[in-house]
Amino acid sequence: MMAMKVFVERASVSVRLFLLVVTLNLIVAGAHGGCPSILPSACNCATRIENLQEITSVKCVGKGLADTPLFTYQANRSVHILDLRRNELTSIANYAFDGLYGVRILWLDQNQISTIASNAFSAISSTLQQLHLNYNQLPRIPVNGLKVLTKLQRLELRYNKIVNLGLTDLEGLNELKHLDLQSNDISAIAEAQFSKFPNLGLLSLGENRIADLPTRAFEGIENLTSLSLSDNLLTETPLDTYERLRQLEIFDFNRNRISELNVALFQRLTGLRNIYGSGNNLERIERGTFDNLHSLTTLDLSNNRFHTLASDTFNGLAMSLVTLNLMNNNLTEDSVLPAIHSLTNLQRLLLSGNAFQILGANAFQSLSKLKELFLARNNIRRVNNSAFSGLEESLEVLHLEHNRLLELPYLKNLTNLREFYFGGNALGVIPKRAFDGLELTRLDLSQTNITSKLASLPPEAFQGLEEYLENLDLHGNFLETVHHCVFGRLKRLKILDISFNPLSCDCRMLWLHLTFRDVTYNRARCDRSANKGESWEESSAIESFTVSGCSSDEIANCTDPPVPSSTNTPTSQPPPGDQPRQLAADKDTVVVIVLVCVCGLALLAVIVGFICSCSQRRRVLKNDFPMSDTSSTVYSTSSVFKR
Repeated sequence: MMAMKVFVERASVSVRLFLLVVTLNLIVAGAHGGCPSILPSACNCATRIENLQEITSVKCVGKGLADTPLFTYQANRSVHILDLRRNELTSIANYAFDGLYGVRILWLDQNQISTIASNAFSAISSTLQQLHLNYNQLPRIPVNGLKVLTKLQRLELRYNKIVNLGLTDLEGLNELKHLDLQSNDISAIAEAQFSKFPNLGLLSLGENRIADLPTRAFEGIENLTSLSLSDNLLTETPLDTYERLRQLEIFDFNRNRISELNVALFQRLTGLRNIYGSGNNLERIERGTFDNLHSLTTLDLSNNRFHTLASDTFNGLAMSLVTLNLMNNNLTEDSVLPAIHSLTNLQRLLLSGNAFQILGANAFQSLSKLKELFLARNNIRRVNNSAFSGLEESLEVLHLEHNRLLELPYLKNLTNLREFYFGGNALGVIPKRAFDGLELTRLDLSQTNITSKLASLPPEAFQGLEEYLENLDLHGNFLETVHHCVFGRLKRLKILDISFNPLSCDCRMLWLHLTFRDVTYNRARCDRSANKGESWEESSAIESFTVSGCSSDEIANCTDPPVPSSTNTPTSQPPPGDQPRQLAADKDTVVVIVLVCVCGLALLAVIVGFICSCSQRRRVLKNDFPMSDTSSTVYSTSSVFKR
């Protein structure tokens, strides 16, 4: 039985291998046989396997075509994707795609198409599922050309010149699921405009000129999940207009003129996951607005006019909200921190461009899952040492650039911090071992007024980051030269931006070029050349400058960092001139210790040998004399020891 079981298992493996080989052969054979044998000269063909099906793509991209290429019909040679982007097509003529079979996706973006004939797509009408007509010159929806596309599911007409939408403009497209009309000149939407598309899931009307929507604008598309009305002229979100959209998950009304959020509306649209309301005129949020949105993960209310938020503003979002964007408002720390205290699931918090001044103790303590914190472009002038308490194990990205801070905040406990942005403050100096204990991969200290004095950028400035730091930005400071130990230990450094510093390219900086040959320097240039005295405009790139006559001491590699003392008492070090004398003294001490040890071992050996010899002699005497003379024997032995 065991032998039979092994045989069956081996046979099963063999069958699987055989089927795998056959499948691969079929795939390879199909890859060579899928493309038409005759192609227009401006086109090329490729095949791929997708979901166990062979997909054939023909690309005629950027060839300057003024007319659609002619295809010759070939049996069993389906073209699934036809790409005619970036040509000079101005119209699509009748029967333009005759000779093609099975086209599912047609790309006509970035041409100059203004007209489409009524029978333009007749050859592919029964198979076409996606039609891309973005970046063209269409003044209206080509209703006669599109109505034959009964299988069309995705229609994109972005960046055209469409002004009006007629009720019959999209007639016949009953399978439509995705309609993109962004960036046209549409100013009005009719009642029940989209009612013939019950399967519509995405509708984009962004970047038009719509100022008002009728009550029944979205009638018939109750299955809509994504609606974009961004960059229009809307001033309100009336309940009657949107209440039918109970399946809506993404609602984008960025950059309109809305001054108030309709509480009743958001209490009805309970399936919302993403709300984008940036760039409006919002000043306040009514109590209870978000109470029923238990699935909301992203809320963007940036670039509005908020001065304060009630402490219960985000009630209902405590367990769901992942991203909150409140950038570029007028919020202070006292007006926003109590409101976000309950958002225990928050991972991304954007508060840049507000009016914060002081980050007090435990400011974000309840946000234990927070990974990214943006506090740039505020007026922060002080950060309490425990401001980031509670974020020790979660915070990965911290933005504090362009504030009024004079020193680095306390970051030692942020063990997961990977990116720290502090540019545009008034740092002045970087303390020794300022980032020790962190595992930063990206560090921005640009435009922080770091002076050219070595004490302001000490050799130990980035100590502790040797195995982690990959991207270091120091551009726009006042560095003239940098000690070789500052960067010399950064083993993983890939990008070093020291541009717009008055660098003096002399022997003191040559080590930089020699050590980091594979590092990108981001336009760093020598301000002054030791050889030619070049000006800023005439100076050479930092990675290519050369200086002759440099001593080895001036371009030496960095040595290992000193081991920090276990106490706070600084250890005394001999002056540089006394270092050889100190080394000689250390060697003499070692020699003396070795000699003492050797002498001690020799003396111990003599004593042990002497004791063994005496013991042997005692046994001999015991055997030579009778028992009555034991006392004298003992006496004699004692006498031996006395001698």
